[in-house]
Amino acid sequence: MASYREGRIESIDGDTALVMSQPLEFVGSRLVLGAPRVERVHYRFEHSGFVADLLPGDLVSLHWDWICDHLSAISLNWLQACTRHDLAAVNALARPGPAIIRGA
Repeated sequence: MASYREGRIESIDGDTALVMSQPLEFVGSRLVLGAPRVERVHYRFEHSGFVADLLPGDLVSLHWDWICDHLSAISLNWLQACTRHDLAAVNALARPGPAIIRGA
């Protein structure tokens, strides 16, 4: 399962940005998108990164704590559909992998 998700840039500070997103979380034995929250993520390291020209309000894709790309409306819809599909597939297993890892 991909761990990509979307976020909205709140502010930018140096090599990091504050992004409103829904991180992956465990609920019992299920893997879900958590409640929206602001988190600090990286978009570059020593002036090098995947994305340039970030502005507050931009929609971006995230992989763990890194911004990977700008999201258009089409790519946002695709990412959301893939995320729903992947979470449903993982959680449909008799004993989902996240539950095994957590001992749940």
